Amino acid sequence: MSAIRIVKDNLKRIPGLLHVYKRIQKLQHCKVLCQPFTYTHNGLYTVHNSSFMDDHTFQQAFREAKAATNWSHPAPWRCYVNVWAATHSKNLKGDLVECGVYKGFTSHLLCRMLDIDNTDKQFHLVDSYEGLDYDNLTDSERQSGLNTKNVNYHDLLPGVQKAFAKFKQARVVKGYVPQILPEVKAETVSYLHIDMNYMHPEIAAAEYFWERMVPGAVMVLDDYGFRKHIEQKLAFDEFATRRDTLVLPLPTGQGLIFKY
Repeated sequence: MSAIRIVKDNLKRIPGLLHVYKRIQKLQHCKVLCQPFTYTHNGLYTVHNSSFMDDHTFQQAFREAKAATNWSHPAPWRCYVNVWAATHSKNLKGDLVECGVYKGFTSHLLCRMLDIDNTDKQFHLVDSYEGLDYDNLTDSERQSGLNTKNVNYHDLLPGVQKAFAKFKQARVVKGYVPQILPEVKAETVSYLHIDMNYMHPEIAAAEYFWERMVPGAVMVLDDYGFRKHIEQKLAFDEFATRRDTLVLPLPTGQGLIFKY
């Protein structure tokens, strides 16, 4: 699908788009606009190389993770960012940790891509498996609608345990962050994925694991760039500044922090 086609399909729905379309018509000589998109998921559209979408190993692991976790809405490029970060961690000491697992799609994908059982790493999957701790939402987060998110998020633990039963290096840890963090038996960490959808537990997890992260480790922030999660962005910007570094924003909506 081309950029022009998307504009044409939305002419009547979005005010002011007719003006944009007329301008585009005058720019037909601009070949970039006329190229087909190579990727169109989760708010990211590009005409550039998306060759990972043709990677057989990635696609096979992707399909297996969808089937094992019954998750129908994964975004491939976002997932591939996690694959990259976790693959990078294979050359470092330390375990992998995910705070905010939901049904386990991303974790399952990484277990397959890393062949986790043939490594010396454990993968700690930390989640309440019962939804958000709504008492810890800020007023701004409530106003953005996060208090209505995952209202049917409950009793996920049996499904996650079943999905990861075949991975002997996977450790399912049930509980709310930060209270449960001392139960995560990871002395050193080479990969940390944070996806809990609101600020307080995410910053708590980052603070807790930062000193355990080895030099070269990567922290992946799942919600960093999304408008509803502006409080998380601001908090992680401050977190990074206090450590004399920056969050790398990605067009997928994620953010990366490297431990030096």
